Amino acid sequence: MRVGKKKKEKDNKVINQFMNKISILWFIIIIITVCCNQAENRNLHFDGDDQIVNRIGYMVNDRRVGEWREFRRGRLFQITNYNEKGMLHGRSIAFEICSGKVMEEGMYENGVSSGLWYFYQNGILVTIREHFGDSSSLVYHNPKFKNTSEIPPSPEVVPKECEDLYEY
Repeated sequence: MRVGKKKKEKDNKVINQFMNKISILWFIIIIITVCCNQAENRNLHFDGDDQIVNRIGYMVNDRRVGEWREFRRGRLFQITNYNEKGMLHGRSIAFEICSGKVMEEGMYENGVSSGLWYFYQNGILVTIREHFGDSSSLVYHNPKFKNTSEIPPSPEVVPKECEDLYEY
């Protein structure tokens, strides 16, 4: 009986030591998290007037960081991502304001477009271009469109049915 009681006491002691170590570890994790968030000075930022939010995202040390969303006349127009230096970095998507369909999408690396970029018109894939720094080359062009230089219209070209969404 005494051997079983001593073993149980020893097991309880080991469990208590383990629990103390876990508690200390959690305390350290919480402190690090709080300190890092304060040092980063990350603030949610809104661009626009009182009526319409044009852009929303986080600012760190006066630089855009992470995902930013841009709106035109209250509709999602573009989603872009920024690195810790405030440079475009990661996925970027632009939408047709009227239909909400994807107009173009691609990636940025440290402020420069890179990799494959996809261009659509009314939801139909028109062109795929591969970007290498300042240059790009055609990878695919939809034969239903007249020529390889035909790229969907810029967001400033407004379809008749959407004119009421834009201010002139």
